Amino acid sequence: MGFNWFVSSMEKLWKIRKDFRVVTFQKDADCSKYEWSDYQKPQNFIDREDYLNKLQSCFIGVGCFDGSKGSGGASWSIGVTDGLSLGVPYVLPNKYVWPKLMGDDYPLLFEHKNKDSFITMISNVMDDEKLYNSSRNKFKPILKKMVWNKQVKNWLDWDSLFDANTFPMVGSETKTYNDVLNIIKKRKRVSKKQLIGELNWGKQFKFGRYRNRLRLDSNIRFTSDGYEWLG
Repeated sequence: MGFNWFVSSMEKLWKIRKDFRVVTFQKDADCSKYEWSDYQKPQNFIDREDYLNKLQSCFIGVGCFDGSKGSGGASWSIGVTDGLSLGVPYVLPNKYVWPKLMGDDYPLLFEHKNKDSFITMISNVMDDEKLYNSSRNKFKPILKKMVWNKQVKNWLDWDSLFDANTFPMVGSETKTYNDVLNIIKKRKRVSKKQLIGELNWGKQFKFGRYRNRLRLDSNIRFTSDGYEWLG
């Protein structure tokens, strides 16, 4: 999250200093065009051990999130906690879960969405050995508290996570949605594959908005392999 913002920040930092390289595992990124990039294509890494070894070799890590709902939350935090667990200090925004998780006095918190603050923090930690060591010493005790089943409770908004009414979905009166309902009603029990095949949608059809609408229909039961008609 926030990858475009990060790229423009690195372009600005590269004009100031050229003594760094950035490693990214972002599978959709075209980083080979940037002078500061040491782009690691995901397929070059055989397994998680290779990924962790590369991560551990890094001097610092960064987390710059874009402000969308949930940004800085659980799924995007996994990469950060991976690095922290290996002793890699992270430059993080002074927002979301990070001040609470790392502590308000964690020395590598930058002002959220402030590019100059972000760039200055990276430069400072690269130049100041004391700052680097103090940040490492600060988060070492925190690692003991980073137990997944405890932290996830703080990272996620559980009320909205399980509220099916908040999911993106098609309208209940659309013809295609009613076609889906009619097939389930007729077959009594069908899989997603059977539905898509019968409607001639093709393998690439995005079914999520229809599935989310089905969640609200009292006549439909979700099963391990599809949908069952209860009406």
